[in-house]
Amino acid sequence: MAIAFFVVLLGLALFLQQAALSLFLGIFLSYLNNKLSLTPLSVNGSLFLKAGIICLGGTISLKSLGTISIDYIPLVSIYVIAIMLIGILIGKAIKLPKNLTLLLVSGTAIC
Repeated sequence: MAIAFFVVLLGLALFLQQAALSLFLGIFLSYLNNKLSLTPLSVNGSLFLKAGIICLGGTISLKSLGTISIDYIPLVSIYVIAIMLIGILIGKAIKLPKNLTLLLVSGTAIC
């Protein structure tokens, strides 16, 4: 029952385009069911994840970056740092490898 509940929440988060919420729900669901664990991770999986993060970052145009005013830069910086700190704490709590935690957290915070 709990797994079905989190699958529904995960689908809702994806539908609402909340990437960070989707990631955290997915991590929590994985933690509840050890069969879906992220470890061990092969080298190829890590390379695909890195490539995916780079591709997502590449979709940001210079024009859209130019429209962000000086007022939003501190707010965005605080958000990115907060998400990274929270993600690192969650990664330590569920005992993910340090490299995988940093990769997931940096991608989530930036995207």
